[in-house]
Amino acid sequence: MKKVKKRFNLQAAFEDLEKRQKIFNDNKNTIETMFSNIQHNYDVMTMTLPEDKKDFVKKEVKAVQVINKSLLFDRLMVQSILVSLLFCRKNLKLWAGLKRRWRKLKTSVQLSMTLTKP
Repeated sequence: MKKVKKRFNLQAAFEDLEKRQKIFNDNKNTIETMFSNIQHNYDVMTMTLPEDKKDFVKKEVKAVQVINKSLLFDRLMVQSILVSLLFCRKNLKLWAGLKRRWRKLKTSVQLSMTLTKP
């Protein structure tokens, strides 16, 4: 069985995240503006609407809030995954460096042992 190494370009992933964050912020501002308009319209409409109709309109307002929260959650998930990958990459580099040092130390000890044997 052959091992397959996957290599991820973290720099490109962070650049992509930056682009997605810009798009997200633009869309978030649009959604928040729309939500504030909807909330204002809801407040004005509820002055004259009967109680049974208010519940229906309130559900529609809550739907916009749910969409906004889900977009934020998705962005935070992608960001946390990328930070975890970056942390993992740094740890792997650290372990590789320690492994190289250990090998050098091991070979130097073995060399010194062979030189000191009678």
